[in-house]
Amino acid sequence: MRFFRLLLKDLLSLFKDDKEELHLESFSFPDEIPTIMKIAREYFDNGKLEYPVNPYALLFAIREAEKGRKGFEFGIIIAKNTDLETQCRYACQTIVNNVKRFHQYLEEGERSALSERSEDELCSHSAEGKPGFPLKYNDFITFLGSRYAPIGADNDPHNLNAHWVRNVKFFYNIFTGGS
Repeated sequence: MRFFRLLLKDLLSLFKDDKEELHLESFSFPDEIPTIMKIAREYFDNGKLEYPVNPYALLFAIREAEKGRKGFEFGIIIAKNTDLETQCRYACQTIVNNVKRFHQYLEEGERSALSERSEDELCSHSAEGKPGFPLKYNDFITFLGSRYAPIGADNDPHNLNAHWVRNVKFFYNIFTGGS
């Protein structure tokens, strides 16, 4: 057991980022780490996008929260019964697409909601601290959860999606060292 922990520690040291260190010691699927990191780097390391969260920690948090079986690791229904690589690629692309949407959302600031409200109903500052309006989603994980695991979805008869955001945030906190 001690040998395995040392081996895992050495493996994790390969995936340290200068910006943020990943803390994956408690990740439930350590044998998947090399595959997930390899694919994640293809999607996240191109420098074209500014991430509001550590995308690597988020990806691992989603995997941990979903705890999907083989072929359904990230809970991606469209890629159900495939493999870890395909599931991971879909999850990475979903994160990238939603980061773009989130930036647009913050920039537009729910313009349609703004036009329907009187000035008295507006809050004094937006999520970025600029004069504006209340934002429905003030953090990226909540924003992503509304799309990745929408509450009330037809494919969620037991309402498990209601716990997705809280669970992903919990694991994200662990994997970022509580930051």
